[in-house]
Amino acid sequence: MNLLSYGAGLQSTALLHMSLQGDAEPLDGVIFADTQYEPRWVYETVERSRQACQAAGVPFHIVTASNIKTDALNTEHRFASMPLYTIMDGQPGMLWRQCSYDYKIQPIRKLIRALMHCISRQEKIILWLGISWDEAQRMKDSRVKYIVHRFPLVEKRLRRSDCEAYLQKHNIPVPLKSSCLCCPYHDDKYWTMLRRDSPNEFADVVEFERDLRANGRDAIKGNVFFHRSLIPLEHIEHFHGELQYDMFADECDGVCGT
Repeated sequence: MNLLSYGAGLQSTALLHMSLQGDAEPLDGVIFADTQYEPRWVYETVERSRQACQAAGVPFHIVTASNIKTDALNTEHRFASMPLYTIMDGQPGMLWRQCSYDYKIQPIRKLIRALMHCISRQEKIILWLGISWDEAQRMKDSRVKYIVHRFPLVEKRLRRSDCEAYLQKHNIPVPLKSSCLCCPYHDDKYWTMLRRDSPNEFADVVEFERDLRANGRDAIKGNVFFHRSLIPLEHIEHFHGELQYDMFADECDGVCGT
């Protein structure tokens, strides 16, 4: 059974349409794990892809653990451990990252285990990941025996630019980066775009950050930030365009869906 871990970013969207167009093997299903706190353009891309799959008769599954923002603010819930910037022993650092596993990986595995009841025991679950040739260092083996990872874009030696060209050739909108609204790995280009083009969502993230500092767990009150400058988003007048972090190592599109 061939399943696509769909992140709604550039590579996974290109890979999905390659399959639908007959330029890659047929898929038996597509899985999108929703943190319930992603940018509007992610949900727009997901809906277009869902409709394309529906027209082709390919099952499109949307799974979710819960709302990552609600969980993070609920002191009675196990903390949604995000890699927030903080100060530790007087030095800048980041909190432990567990959110990808809890809100992406685990819901996908749960659905896969359910789907396994519908196939023979001899059939393997092949999980496609949208990692391209120029990011081959991101490839990782599955950590569970019932899933085998496959990287069709790497097999075809297709780069990000090839994925973009493929979507443009077929008149399919090229997605923006897929990730949670508040992901601390965002660069300044993202924050500038969000504040300019989606002010309501930016304001929501600002409020979320403020609430985390004011009402979060005692251990992190007043000491967590979404930006590496350790300045609250609401007090940053100008984002300067520098990268905060190399997201190719950990970004949510692909790797988060393993």
